[in-house]
Amino acid sequence: MLGWHAPSEQDALRPIGRCGGRLSVSHDVDLRKVLARHREDPPPSLDFSLAIHHQLDQDFCAAVTEMLCDHGAKWEKLRATPTLWNQIPAECGLYMFVFESTLALHAEDSAFQPTWVLYVGRAGNADSTRTLRDRYKEEYSKYVNGSAENLWASEYPRTRAQKLSKYLTMFPLQYWFATIHNRAAIPELEDRLIKLLSPPLNTHQQPRVRRHAEEPAFRSPG
Repeated sequence: MLGWHAPSEQDALRPIGRCGGRLSVSHDVDLRKVLARHREDPPPSLDFSLAIHHQLDQDFCAAVTEMLCDHGAKWEKLRATPTLWNQIPAECGLYMFVFESTLALHAEDSAFQPTWVLYVGRAGNADSTRTLRDRYKEEYSKYVNGSAENLWASEYPRTRAQKLSKYLTMFPLQYWFATIHNRAAIPELEDRLIKLLSPPLNTHQQPRVRRHAEEPAFRSPG
């Protein structure tokens, strides 16, 4: 039977992924308090836009996959925590912040948990040797595991910093990364991933979505 149980000491020390961060009991408790406090308030939301034309384009998807493989991109997934930078290599590459639902959809011999890519970024280019560790430590550690109260902030987040401050408090949050040794190739790979995945927290390079006036799916006979 599925249900919530009070986190034990073992839960707090259980690693996530191959070498991921640790679950924080105090953060879990704080999150539940915030959710209880806002239970009757309008829920926060985050709009996702599926880049349908890119996702349906099998040749484009295959080309992006091949480009990543050609540059040796092997992705690793870790639990995002404020001190995760200690476990991230001091190398250039690509990274993503990904929210993984705790909803488990069970098959006969496995289980699937839906995920959403929130943000895609890069560390390094032809003129920069900035590393994945540097970027996480300097730019993201201050947002991760922040107060979930930020999700109910009345002000609409417009800048990159405002979006990260609000939505990187989502929990559980994962950090995916891949090291890329050819620094000159990193910006193009990032651009392709953003166009293909259309992550909602990226403020640049998003594909333009043409919006039409909505029409009812079914019309009553006249």
